[in-house]
Amino acid sequence: MARLENMVSMSGLELPVNAVRKQIASAIHIIIQLARLEDGSRRIVSIQEVEGMEGEVITLSEIFKYSRQGIDENGVVRGQYCSTGIVPKCLANLKQRGAKAI
Repeated sequence: MARLENMVSMSGLELPVNAVRKQIASAIHIIIQLARLEDGSRRIVSIQEVEGMEGEVITLSEIFKYSRQGIDENGVVRGQYCSTGIVPKCLANLKQRGAKAI
């Protein structure tokens, strides 16, 4: 989120940080985080929902995460995707638009 704030500040617009954060929190619903692992592969390591603002802080809830379990004999990182048990608030909206629950 800090990188998005910095990008806005680099645009030359003189906006208060709190206004930028409110815009980000209202415009983004889901964040998908990718990472490059030790074996060179890229994986989705976290899926988070932007819940909104709490004071001056953007609040996030992790919905899914990649649970790393080790490296196999070929040097490939192994793991699995796990639900955190948090049901996203945007789920009803996704279902209305045709998304199917797994």
